[in-house]
Amino acid sequence: MASNIVEADAEEIELSTKDVSSTTVSVKNGSDSTGPTQSDSASSITTKKKSDLLTSDLQKVAESNSTVCKEWNARRLSELMIFDLQSLKGKEVFGPEIVSVLDYIERKVKLNEDIVIEFREFSDEVVSVIQHVETTGTSHLPLEYRTFVLINLIIVRQEITLKVKWLSIAKSNIDNFHKNVHTMGFNIYSPHLNRLIILLDKIKMIRIALKSFIKNLRKSADVASTIIECIKKETGVKVEIPPLDISARSSKN
Repeated sequence: MASNIVEADAEEIELSTKDVSSTTVSVKNGSDSTGPTQSDSASSITTKKKSDLLTSDLQKVAESNSTVCKEWNARRLSELMIFDLQSLKGKEVFGPEIVSVLDYIERKVKLNEDIVIEFREFSDEVVSVIQHVETTGTSHLPLEYRTFVLINLIIVRQEITLKVKWLSIAKSNIDNFHKNVHTMGFNIYSPHLNRLIILLDKIKMIRIALKSFIKNLRKSADVASTIIECIKKETGVKVEIPPLDISARSSKN
């Protein structure tokens, strides 16, 4: 996508961010800071290395987030699971339809398990990077780096907000599925009881995982918001980033 443009009083700095929408950043205060430069002093070199590491980790998360839409798949799969379960109403407990529908549901549960694995990695990475930014701080960074951190934090926060939205819907659907299973008339004489017990155990683990992801991501979003406001206040930088096109994303899946 188009590069992010930083408009300063004295100069223009172009920051290219892959998979990021066009972003206009205005620096109100006429800071003389021109960002990181090569310096013979050991302190400057150390600062630059730390800055590079911080911004590199943050940009990596921002770019990878823009290509992940698994949260939408989780929501859709959970909706289909409820649809499959509802299709059993009125069917014979021992009928062949039960076997067929359980097959469908098991496939969707397996896909949800795969999504949980991917989201565990994603959630851990987001939490780690946000904590790194919070612990390291940004006040010691040159203006260019602080602006770059600001841009990517806003992008990451947008991604987190979107993911929490879809994951919350998915968890609600799976909670309802779990509740509705107990009204389907399965009993100790059902030939599918053991299969159903295993299925419910897997669904329980998915529910626990989704609850954890949502909690951790919301906390990370709150921390990111605090850092964003702090950078804006201290630097006078204003950032305008177009909202994520949710409809375009979901249509690709």
